[in-house]
Amino acid sequence: MTSLTLDHEPSMPSLVDRLAALRATARRFPLSLLEFGMRLAVGATFFRSGMNKYQSFDTAITLFRDEYRLPLLPPEIAAYMGTTVELWLPKAAEPPAAAIGPPAGRAGRLPPDGADVAV
Repeated sequence: MTSLTLDHEPSMPSLVDRLAALRATARRFPLSLLEFGMRLAVGATFFRSGMNKYQSFDTAITLFRDEYRLPLLPPEIAAYMGTTVELWLPKAAEPPAAAIGPPAGRAGRLPPDGADVAV
């Protein structure tokens, strides 16, 4: 009589193996695109906030007077400055078009953690 036994059932990869595969996949994705997407997300938040203040400037002044309570600036000036920065900052945070894509060299990159840097 012949019996079939399975000594080893197929197992799922370990957590370490799955993390290694995820890191290998992430290395193939251009970091500059990820950074650009994050800049767009943060910039959109600031831009929406600035547009809300621009559309209802009286509410922005009230917000700076009652909620933020800046000690050195009058609320009118602080609301104007805050609105200006929130509308300008998303454009200033965008990288130039030439910066999108793989970096040309090691210039401008941070050294790895613990690396000695000669100045």
